[in-house]
Amino acid sequence: MNIKEKHYTYMKLPIIIYSDKIIKYTSLSKKTAGKSIYPFIILKERYKTDPIYILRAPKVIRHETIHFHQHQDLIIPFLMAILYGIDYIFKLFTNNFDPYIAYHENAFEREAFENQYDTEYIKTRKKFSWFKYFLRNLK
Repeated sequence: MNIKEKHYTYMKLPIIIYSDKIIKYTSLSKKTAGKSIYPFIILKERYKTDPIYILRAPKVIRHETIHFHQHQDLIIPFLMAILYGIDYIFKLFTNNFDPYIAYHENAFEREAFENQYDTEYIKTRKKFSWFKYFLRNLK
């Protein structure tokens, strides 16, 4: 591995934390199951303890891991939060200020939602894959 490859190597897997408090204080919605705050994925505690939610956890972890890789694409991880916010606000204005639609139409969320069931997606995902969803929204 040469120096350039070494410099561009990122964390392969996020650090998973189960915390209802972190979710509560960092989310706008009570329905939030998980959150990606680089380099962490934070899930509600029930995804570790409740048998029904344990079965759902892999999908939520894949969804949030896609966000983890989106953070890495932008080199400065918190840059994603800025772009996410700009895209969300744009979607609010173009969708009659409906926060549900704005959230689901956000380019970062579209990539995550469309690929959260694909168990191989994270292995085959290309850098900046979210950008094609952003371009699709501009049409």
